[in-house]
Amino acid sequence: MGYGVPFFVALHWELLSQAVDADFSLKSSDLKQLDAGETLIVILIGGAVLLLLAWHIRWAVHSKSLPSYLVWLIGVPACVTLFVAWRGNEGYLHVHHYCFAAYLVPLFQFKTPISLISQGFFLGLLVEGVARWGIDPLWYSC
Repeated sequence: MGYGVPFFVALHWELLSQAVDADFSLKSSDLKQLDAGETLIVILIGGAVLLLLAWHIRWAVHSKSLPSYLVWLIGVPACVTLFVAWRGNEGYLHVHHYCFAAYLVPLFQFKTPISLISQGFFLGLLVEGVARWGIDPLWYSC
């Protein structure tokens, strides 16, 4: 139940986003044009993800796996940042919600209820995005 229910909820991401009238993507041009409600949604979701990561960093310290944990947590965004800096004038980055979910799933690796629920939700979000939209590029050339 702790894995299946969040997975099923995330499989309906599109319906959830329509229910709260969230009509935006994670590309910078859309994020610059958010209305007040959409900004609140981004802040709440972003805050929840940061809180989850903080708890998991704590567990990584406790389990003595912090160095390997930080390689993924910091390494992936660092590589993306370097790529964007290198190719920045030639296009733009569009982080699809399912790519964000794929990045987060390995970070929720601990045997705790919060990790289990987080894995279920973000894996469901990954499956929903790929099944609904297909695997699109992250980099779009101008």
